[in-house]
Amino acid sequence: WQTIASSGNPRYGHTAVWTGTKMLIWGGSGGATGQRYDPPSNTWSTMSTGNAPGAGPAVWTGSRMLVLQDDGIDAGGSYDPITDLWSPINRSGAPSLNRTRPTVVWTGTEMIFWGGSYLNSGGRYNPPTDTWTLTSLTNAPVGRSYHAAVWTGALMLIWGGFGSEAASAPEAKAGGRYDPGSDSW
Repeated sequence: WQTIASSGNPRYGHTAVWTGTKMLIWGGSGGATGQRYDPPSNTWSTMSTGNAPGAGPAVWTGSRMLVLQDDGIDAGGSYDPITDLWSPINRSGAPSLNRTRPTVVWTGTEMIFWGGSYLNSGGRYNPPTDTWTLTSLTNAPVGRSYHAAVWTGALMLIWGGFGSEAASAPEAKAGGRYDPGSDSW
């Protein structure tokens, strides 16, 4: 182990993505702010905040960080680490984004988000067209928060979490498989 240099801005509840060369962190207790960490130089730099979204889960597309703002005010933002600039994500056609602790995955072409605030719904965001498609609700798992999601290369798998105050609720022991190709659970 080697210690990472202090960022000067401790935070928790943030999101992080790996660009292939840098770690980008955003949000959490730091509010609508972020930093870039460069491992070879063990240094931090501040990210711009103009047009930046609030806090929320994020994915790396291969060239941009997409942040899904989870307060329902805006859809989120797209960050270009080369130019250090944010672009807003279109909110038109997006499902309700006023939810806490949804999960997101990157499929290689779109961001899929699901759940949060004990909802069993979600959406798919296509960056090149800046458009949304709702995910099917047919056979969707019970709504939940604090669950995990991964992308298999063909399916989004969600697992665990809870839909009530009891961590032993049935949803903590179950999950679902979503196929975006057929829009089915």
